[in-house]
Amino acid sequence: MKTIYVYAGDYRSWGTSPDLWGGNTLLVEVPDDFQGGGKTYNPETKEWADDVIIPPTALEVAEQQRNQFISEADTIMADWIIDLQLGTITDENRQNLIAWRAYKEELKAMDLSSAPDIAWPPKPVI
Repeated sequence: MKTIYVYAGDYRSWGTSPDLWGGNTLLVEVPDDFQGGGKTYNPETKEWADDVIIPPTALEVAEQQRNQFISEADTIMADWIIDLQLGTITDENRQNLIAWRAYKEELKAMDLSSAPDIAWPPKPVI
């Protein structure tokens, strides 16, 4: 067995010094192979329980997907924006930039409340 100090503020964080978190800790004995992580200590029962993993909601998944699409659009547009600022953009790339910028704005304006049934706009063809 080994001794650890569990933070009384969340009963999840732990360390090997009683001075951690300003001393707001509980002395707890655990097996030598204790790893922690994804567990919460219950001081009343003196037991560790696995944290319940709550899956993301459909809205959260849709927001993550939208953010990924926006990030992809930003990456694709980055060089064209520099070319535009330098005055070296070609007519073809100017049209590509306009199309991808419109796509990004369409993504940002979307109402995602109907998730997971989202009709994502098509990506512009380069």
